[in-house]
Amino acid sequence: MAIAGMRGTGTWGTDKIERPTNFREMILWLSPNGQAPLTALLAKMSSKSTDDPEFSWWEEKLDNFRLSIPAQISNTATTLSFTTSADFDAYSLVPNDMLLIENAAADLAASPFEIVEVVSITNGTQVVVTRGQAGTTAATAITSSFVTRLGSVFAEGSSSPSVSSNRPTRVVNYAQIFKTAYELTNTAKETNVRTGDPLKQEKKRKSFKHSVSMEMAFLLNMAPTELNGTSNQPKRMTGGLRNFLTSNRTVFTTTVTEASWIESIRPVFDYDGGGGNERLAFIGNGYATRISQLAKAGTEFHLSSPIRLYGMELQKWVLPMGTVYFRTHPLMNTHGRYTYSAFFVDGSSLVYRPMRNRDTKPQDNIQLPDADTQKGQWLTEAGLEIHHQQTMAYHGNLTTV
Repeated sequence: MAIAGMRGTGTWGTDKIERPTNFREMILWLSPNGQAPLTALLAKMSSKSTDDPEFSWWEEKLDNFRLSIPAQISNTATTLSFTTSADFDAYSLVPNDMLLIENAAADLAASPFEIVEVVSITNGTQVVVTRGQAGTTAATAITSSFVTRLGSVFAEGSSSPSVSSNRPTRVVNYAQIFKTAYELTNTAKETNVRTGDPLKQEKKRKSFKHSVSMEMAFLLNMAPTELNGTSNQPKRMTGGLRNFLTSNRTVFTTTVTEASWIESIRPVFDYDGGGGNERLAFIGNGYATRISQLAKAGTEFHLSSPIRLYGMELQKWVLPMGTVYFRTHPLMNTHGRYTYSAFFVDGSSLVYRPMRNRDTKPQDNIQLPDADTQKGQWLTEAGLEIHHQQTMAYHGNLTTV
């Protein structure tokens, strides 16, 4: 089975090449339960090389128009003003759009709504409307009442509609250069040992250390930053999940209940970035302990037996709105703060972006000409595109339940 927008069935199929084809697959193959599960699972997610260390993408929320009005309007006013948002303004509408003015007590009032029709767009915050449409009655709308677009209505034989504007947002990240060296003296290289080729062993050992460096950056790096390095050459730091996951970021400060925990995770299932109603969560052992206590005392969590996927053991939790696969993260387990944290990700929304011809690879024999050693390094220049961060979440400080 494949989950949360990731490729594959969880095994190296008989019709596939058994030899791992890139560094991330090598880590998954050699150490599925090691210290870098996110870096390993990136082999099962999207990947696209970049030809510039600064890369960007555009995002647009495909949501229904719903904005509030900044001041009360009378039952005779024909100009409707909006408090705009990052996603919508009046230019998101076109003539013939039908709008629903929501009564403040919409579910209680006998006539809770008024429907109006857009006649023209005045500017980015105002439209002209015809009041009391579709059998509704024009009524005073109080400050902060919401207006929802219902759709558009056109007469038979009418011409094509006007075009509304969209408001995509540009998001930027950097490819970061990661380097991890391995080195052995020529004397040590020629010394007979019982544990195999010492240089190969050191090279393999440092490959895992290299993956840990990438893992920590992809998880915990803050805002993407460009600094001055040596000789005034640029030095770039890629942005990680901790930086990009802003919409559903919860740091608990009080006792957490089953209801409050579910409410904190519910919004990730409001949108579909491609992962459907499944999410993968990397959690610390402290978080795992507290969430288990919630499940034991609550009624809304439905646990299934652990499953194995890509060599990893995952705990499947079925919630009313979707399914979460929990994976304890070794690097978070031993961290005083992040052991009580969780990253909920949509695998279809993560894109690995290596610099062209700079994806992870070893470089051997880079020692100086007069050095009595053999030196090499693992080198990667890469970052992450993190699409649709509204479909993901960060939890912190889950210490008391």
